[in-house]
Amino acid sequence: MRRLLLTGFLAFAGSICFLPGPVAQQRFVFTAEQAAAGKIEIEKNAFGACTDCHATALTGRSGDSRELPPLASLSEDYQKLIKGNGGIVPPFVGPDFLAKWGPRTTQHLIKEFDDRFRSLTLDTRLNLIAYILQRNGAQPGPRPLTAETDATIAQLVQAQPPYKGGVAYDPVDPARPLSGRGPR
Repeated sequence: MRRLLLTGFLAFAGSICFLPGPVAQQRFVFTAEQAAAGKIEIEKNAFGACTDCHATALTGRSGDSRELPPLASLSEDYQKLIKGNGGIVPPFVGPDFLAKWGPRTTQHLIKEFDDRFRSLTLDTRLNLIAYILQRNGAQPGPRPLTAETDATIAQLVQAQPPYKGGVAYDPVDPARPLSGRGPR
C-alpha cells in the first residue's frame, strides 16, 4: 500500500513540475510570419518612414550628425519632430530599448504603437512589434501576437543580444552591429 501511495504521489508531483507555467506560456508570443511581415513593412517604409526617425538600423538617434539617413535629407516635418526632441529618438533595438521596455509588457508596447501609429492597421502594428521583439532576441513560435497578448518583454527576450568586442550584434542578423556599447 505504501509503495502504491508513494508511486501515486511521485507521479502526481512529477506532473506538476512539468506543467507549463505562465512564463513558459509567454515565451513565444508571435509567429515568424508576423516578424517577416514587420521587417518588410519597415524595409519599404510603409511605417511612415520609421527608418527616417529611428535610423537605418532602428537604433534610434542620439543627435550625431553621422547618423543615417542624414537629418538634412529628411522632410521638414521629420526634421522638426526630431529637433523638437533635441535630436534624440528612442531606439527600437538594443540595450537602451531593453532597458526601457524590458520590465514592461507587450500590452504596454501595443498601446504605445496604438497611440502613436493610429494610421496603420492593427495587423501592421502587431507585425512591426513582432519584428522589433525578434530583433531584440525574442523567438517566434506557433501563436500569433494579438492585441490581447500580455507578456513581459524581458521574459520574451531572456538575454541581451550577443556581444563581440564590446559591440552588440543583431540576433537575427549577427553581421549587423546594433550599437557601439557593450553590456552594462
